[in-house]
Amino acid sequence: MRTIFCRGCGGQIHEDAQACPDCGAPQARAAHPVSVDNRSPWLAWTALSLSLLSALGIFQDASWNRDSYVGACMVGAIGIALAVISLAQKRPGRVIAIVALVAGALGFLTAVDLLN
Repeated sequence: MRTIFCRGCGGQIHEDAQACPDCGAPQARAAHPVSVDNRSPWLAWTALSLSLLSALGIFQDASWNRDSYVGACMVGAIGIALAVISLAQKRPGRVIAIVALVAGALGFLTAVDLLN
């Protein structure tokens, strides 16, 4: 049991006490340090890169074969998955991940449509 000194009377009290049992003085709780998220948004940027690659690759002029469309679908799906993971883990770069999600969905759905 850890004890601290009362802010009112100076007596020893338990560190979790809301008020001193002897004098009734309220005890100020130490604020928990605010955690700063120092992680880089690399996952969101990777998702955006793959999603844009999938979305922009569909609009090229050259005719693609079936394997190229399957590849675009896979790259788009990976971009979508990385964006969802970035959003689910609440990583930095939330806006980037949302843009990656939209671009990946556009590329994926366009490639699937062109497959049929």
